[in-house]
Amino acid sequence: MKQPGFARRLSPIRQAAPQSADVHMAVSDNQRAKELAKRWGLSVRHALYRKTGNWYHQLNKFPGALLDADGYVIFESEQAFNACPQLQVRKQVGAPKGIKAIPGYVYVSVTDGQPDRLLVESLVRARVPARGQAWGGSAEGRKAIETYAMGLAVRHYASLWREVLDVSATQPFDLLCRDGDRELRVEVKGTTSLGLSVLLTRNEVRHAQANNGRVALFVVSKITANASGGCSGGVIQVLEPWDIRQDELDPVAFECWLRPNYDMQPARKKTRTADV
Repeated sequence: MKQPGFARRLSPIRQAAPQSADVHMAVSDNQRAKELAKRWGLSVRHALYRKTGNWYHQLNKFPGALLDADGYVIFESEQAFNACPQLQVRKQVGAPKGIKAIPGYVYVSVTDGQPDRLLVESLVRARVPARGQAWGGSAEGRKAIETYAMGLAVRHYASLWREVLDVSATQPFDLLCRDGDRELRVEVKGTTSLGLSVLLTRNEVRHAQANNGRVALFVVSKITANASGGCSGGVIQVLEPWDIRQDELDPVAFECWLRPNYDMQPARKKTRTADV
């Protein structure tokens, strides 16, 4: 004999499982958005997080922010949000190229503590041959070379663009050139070597890959650095537009995250006893 109530009892259980998973994912992303907005010091009324940065729910309060695993972009008003050409604002919000393609996107890993540039420099400083980019012997020397190359780059692009901004402190590239609706993002490299290769950080590579066609590489090689900290000379090479897909990327350093379940023992200090 059939039990008419049996199917009715099972039906809501089968339907509730996928809905519960969706709700759990939404709650997880909402909590992540709140945590990152607080950690990154964002003064916004509404924040949404998606690890991949390619789709979101609607922003309901402004200023609001869209976040991904590497950074964020802030919209001061609903009008700016709806007018953003990199977004498809409907019931759900799509970002086909990711929010990294939106002008004003901030890579938090660049501003949150020390960038991975320092890791690259320290690990490969003594291993890069003279034909590739070699960092100076001291932090002051490397800074002088970078500053010298930046000065040459600013002079070069100031004659071509209406506005040239130094954004190296907040973005994974160095110069932002603007002229009306036109925009160019410039990565600047300075080296005392022949300049056949340059060192790129993880964020610099990601940015160049995500913004193909809108980036340029400005390299100053054969820079002469003197003992007093001054620089002179140099050979300028400009790749514009710079398509990083046509270049060969050679990994020169890796960061190894250790498994947390290793049996770690404190080091024991050896003692020696005097012979009697």
